[in-house]
Amino acid sequence: MQAPQDTGFLFMNADRVLYMGLLGQPDERVMGAHTVYVSCRGQLVLRCGDAPAQRGEMLTVPPYVPHRIEARDKLVYCLLIEPEYLGRLPAGWQPSAEAVRRLRAFHQHVVQPGQQASLPEQDNQALDQCWLGQALPARTLEPRIAQIMNLMRTDPAFSLTAAECAALCQVSASRFMHLFKSEVGYSFRHVRTWKRARHLLALVKRQDTLTTIAQELGYTDAAYFSNSIRQVSGLRPKDIIAGARRVKVIRST
Repeated sequence: MQAPQDTGFLFMNADRVLYMGLLGQPDERVMGAHTVYVSCRGQLVLRCGDAPAQRGEMLTVPPYVPHRIEARDKLVYCLLIEPEYLGRLPAGWQPSAEAVRRLRAFHQHVVQPGQQASLPEQDNQALDQCWLGQALPARTLEPRIAQIMNLMRTDPAFSLTAAECAALCQVSASRFMHLFKSEVGYSFRHVRTWKRARHLLALVKRQDTLTTIAQELGYTDAAYFSNSIRQVSGLRPKDIIAGARRVKVIRST
């Protein structure tokens, strides 16, 4: 039996997103975060290119890997873990029945009427412990790259070019792009595209038009906005916003 739509929730800070709600029927998506999918019931199906399909109650996808996810009841838990201060999931880390139980139990708690989630919104290791039963190791970026990442993470309309960022860091453009990829693990262009698209999640409860939201996120026109969001999420912006109408936003920072 499908759970009612208004039992969904969304938690978001600069480093973590936890969503439970309608999956819909997404096209291929390319998320710029470690993505952990957990089924509400039964098994999920994960398809990555020509590789054999994976099936399970909990499945993980590394950042920037194109994939499709299927859920029989169209409901899913999706945990996004930004990679820049984590690097990689620990060697040997595997999805576990305990993590599945934790996420489902957390959901049942926060959707109860009158319940308030008690979460350490900026303590990512504590969040990981709460949701996964394990604190994931953190790391520190080189200060100049950390400065640029902070701008991306806090400015929804971040649109600086690599050359402009290089000037802020007082290095050449080629040196900046090399340093950025070496520190963060992914190209400047890919990370900038992902961060801008990710900021849409903070606006899903806004009553503004899609054109206004696109402008606030720094997109130059509606078609570019729609295509960019769809490339990342596999869904059109209007479908993401429509699906979030009955989602309980726990925290958005």
